[in-house]
Amino acid sequence: MKKQLIAAAVAATMTSVAMADLSITGSAKMNYTYTDDNANTGTNAFKNEADFKVKGTHGDSTVVMNMGTDTAGTGAISLEDTYFKTSVSGLGLKVGDWDNGNNNLRASSRGANKFQANYAVGDLGFQYNATGNAGTDQGKVTYTAGGWTAGYQTNGSTVSTG
Repeated sequence: MKKQLIAAAVAATMTSVAMADLSITGSAKMNYTYTDDNANTGTNAFKNEADFKVKGTHGDSTVVMNMGTDTAGTGAISLEDTYFKTSVSGLGLKVGDWDNGNNNLRASSRGANKFQANYAVGDLGFQYNATGNAGTDQGKVTYTAGGWTAGYQTNGSTVSTG
């Protein structure tokens, strides 16, 4: 009996290590437009768009895949974001393809084969971004105090070694 109890405890422990949180989310919309051309022969137009996101998390590590349909109505599904994100001793790492997100001051920009590393020491933050293309590496230093953040960023610096 004792051996069976120990075997069950070891199996349960090994199973819990392999488990991860998995979430699946998404959204869909359809637009319908009727255009009247004054000849009693109006046109109907449908436009469909859908997004699907799969996210797996285990500890400090996350794997994300975002998929979406095109707006042309062909039903083609494309991968939008695919990346791996983790933290090792306070050093944040992110590798893959992702969008920098929209906001009021800049347009959205999706990049492929990206790498990001960031580290914080108190209120001082350091970040390095690389896209794999020459001259597009970016370094950023930020300082946060009282809810405000100030920083300095370099864009696209190319270093010559010869």
